[in-house]
Amino acid sequence: MSEPLIITSLQNDRVKAVRALEMRKVRKETGLFVAEGASLIISGRDAGHVPDTLIYRAGSADGGVVADLIRWALAQRCDVLEVSAAVLEKLAAKDNPQALLAVYKQRW
Repeated sequence: MSEPLIITSLQNDRVKAVRALEMRKVRKETGLFVAEGASLIISGRDAGHVPDTLIYRAGSADGGVVADLIRWALAQRCDVLEVSAAVLEKLAAKDNPQALLAVYKQRW
């Protein structure tokens, strides 16, 4: 993928799949988990971990850390999804959602 895929629908299958990772059973079945926030994603990148998917809130990629992480993820051939604020809020486990989420493969 050379450019982010834009998703605004809560009914999108990708959104549903990421949302399902809240459930332990789904994480165990898929071997995937979600990391929230730029600091966790940067720590993962610096440790050599590349996400399967990077998800960011529309309007947050105008510069700085978010833009750098998007460029890095695209260069690593990750799926990059730009989502609406409503979609990000639905995906986030925190009450105050971060601008970034990433889906990683478990390594154990």
